[in-house]
Amino acid sequence: MKQLDRNKRIVAVIALVMLLTTLSTGYTYYQGLGEAVFQAETYVTHNIFYQEQISVNNRQTVEHSYVTEQLTIEEGIMPYVFVGDVTGRCNLTYMKGLLKEEGYTVVAGINGDFYDTVTGVPLGMTIHEGKIKNSGQNYSNAIGFKNDGAAFVAPLRFDFNYTVNGSTSYAFNHINKPKGSSNGIYFYNSQYASSTRTQEDSTEVVLTAINGTELSIGGTIEAQVSAVIPNTKNTPIGENQIVLSAPNSGENAAVLAALAPSDSVSFTVTDQTGVWGDAKEAIGAYQVIAQDGFVTTTDQISQPRTCLGIKADGSIIFFAVDGRSPGYSMGMTLTEVASYLVEKGCVSAINLDGGGSTTMMIRMPGDSEASIVNKPSDGKERSVSNGLLFVSKDATPDVASNLHIYPLATFMLPGSQIKMSVKATDHFYWPAQLDEEITYDADSNLGSINSEGMFTAGESTGEGLVSATADLMKSTARILITQDISINPDKSEIIIEPNKSIDVNVKASYRYVPVVCRDDQFTWTCDSRIGTIDQNGVFVAASRGGVSGKIYISYNDKETTIPVRIGPSKVSFTDTNGHWAQNFIEILAAKGIVQGMGENIFSPDTQLTKAQFLTMLSKSIIDLDVSLSPPASFSDLNPLDWYMPYVNWGYANKIISGNPDGTFSPNTPITREQMAVILNNFAASTGTVFKPLDENIIFTDGDMVSPWAQKSVNEIASAGIMNGRPEGNYDPLGQATRAEASRVIYSVVTIMEN
Repeated sequence: MKQLDRNKRIVAVIALVMLLTTLSTGYTYYQGLGEAVFQAETYVTHNIFYQEQISVNNRQTVEHSYVTEQLTIEEGIMPYVFVGDVTGRCNLTYMKGLLKEEGYTVVAGINGDFYDTVTGVPLGMTIHEGKIKNSGQNYSNAIGFKNDGAAFVAPLRFDFNYTVNGSTSYAFNHINKPKGSSNGIYFYNSQYASSTRTQEDSTEVVLTAINGTELSIGGTIEAQVSAVIPNTKNTPIGENQIVLSAPNSGENAAVLAALAPSDSVSFTVTDQTGVWGDAKEAIGAYQVIAQDGFVTTTDQISQPRTCLGIKADGSIIFFAVDGRSPGYSMGMTLTEVASYLVEKGCVSAINLDGGGSTTMMIRMPGDSEASIVNKPSDGKERSVSNGLLFVSKDATPDVASNLHIYPLATFMLPGSQIKMSVKATDHFYWPAQLDEEITYDADSNLGSINSEGMFTAGESTGEGLVSATADLMKSTARILITQDISINPDKSEIIIEPNKSIDVNVKASYRYVPVVCRDDQFTWTCDSRIGTIDQNGVFVAASRGGVSGKIYISYNDKETTIPVRIGPSKVSFTDTNGHWAQNFIEILAAKGIVQGMGENIFSPDTQLTKAQFLTMLSKSIIDLDVSLSPPASFSDLNPLDWYMPYVNWGYANKIISGNPDGTFSPNTPITREQMAVILNNFAASTGTVFKPLDENIIFTDGDMVSPWAQKSVNEIASAGIMNGRPEGNYDPLGQATRAEASRVIYSVVTIMEN
């Protein structure tokens, strides 16, 4: 028996080695993605495969994407729609922790459906373990999972009915949905919230459930009326209670008012399509982007995306791509994502919630728990309304059958080093104890690796394998050694006080792929007038202020520079002494965010143009390179205009949108309400949170604020970033001055730095 196990192990190892060592450097072309310049992949369970790719698309922008593919539908690894409280929100890591408490191991997961950002309620229908959690908000379709785990996408057409005392039946319209403009009847249970959260006068009926409070398709729940409450709102919902609600403004309030205490009520949900009867899980399908193997979307907007593909056998693909990060990943259009998923064999593809919500989680082989693998555009995980995960309750570790060497694939400079790590799993890829000694090896032309797993790249370029062996188990990782790199210092500009020091670090990349390197592998020099720099990148500023120059970083024929300014923490101007905005102006000038108008004057009370404000705002972002932004399409811009890169940046990041006639009017004085909108868009783009300090601010001319600016003005004012005039008005059409803009930018920078 022992020999048989060993033979099986050898077969598994051979297959595993082939799958774990893929490192694409041959620029394989994929529909939608473009050329893949990097690809690492591995099984994460016996039937789920994971890929990470860096690609350059047809628009010559970089994409960083993540794919989790269910190869076969098997027992043990099942889809799980996490809902929690319908009105609650949490991130994937929190979901994982709750599922762990229930005995589940999360293998992979993505964020789920779009949701109402005010109430937190998913916009589509959700079903978990056969129970309807909410009916959604007018989605046409949902993604369903049958009892065996097979996925499908289908229309939503249901009859919701309740029968009173076994005789008269009535329709109800919504399940666990916030009250909207509908005059229908709403069904609530404690899965929604602790109360109905209704805000208008309603008739609400409280029922005590007899056989549960959660509805299922084709099932019946029985309840008894406990109380009929007219002219009420926000009725509490007990753990074993159901509340029916209808607004008094509609005819259904009278229907509910006709109920009486002790009436028996039975609730049913009937599927009109005939396809939802055995759906165990379901999540909303806001937008079907491929159907019957054909792309059905024409979307051309690049964004972070979370999408789901369904293959003909019902197995699925999770797809995520990062975005809003120039040089790392710009995001993809839905047309591109759909094209990729169709090429991968999907017959249907669905767009889930993207943007800052895009998150993917993977439990890599040998890890005890899943972790986030992508880079959310908010800079952190966003709390979302629901998630879709692969989970298992059969994660009982067995004896070690597989080795896994990490990282799976690596680009390196000659002479650089990386520590390889090794983990063991059983035949289901669950973590397993490894008692055998690990032996490391590397291709002779590649470099050397010691007994602790420290690999040192040789001095020649090339690619090959490093391996780890224990007993009859073996795993390999691919290494590529290159000198063809881009040099990317961690600082794009240095403003430093005299005699102070700063450590500059360098990252290298090969066609957007990170390359392992050390600071001392580069040559460091600087202009002698600004100070000195050693071969580890530690710069010491000169003792004399008011000078500028450059740091030079080179590797072979590649070189990059960092501008340096040695100077005080404030820069003064002859016309700002005693001005109310003097402190703001001088601090921003020292940071390089604002500049004078020549001859050491700032002209604080001069009107500010839209282009000037956008330029100031862009310079508040450390290390921002506006030259990477794609060109904006405004008809009144000249590519040679000084402000063109800043306008491109603002448009690409949805900070500005321009005028209805396709122009931008860069030299037009900016109004105070325009400034508020741009600030709010900037916060959304950068993930900056403007916390409200006073939500009760009221301006005497509040009704004069344009409707498109109302929300932004309220939020910016409540956060204390912009104030009203001394007379109590906001003056929305008033033209902002350079001093006012400096005060506003100073507030933004203070928030960002803290």
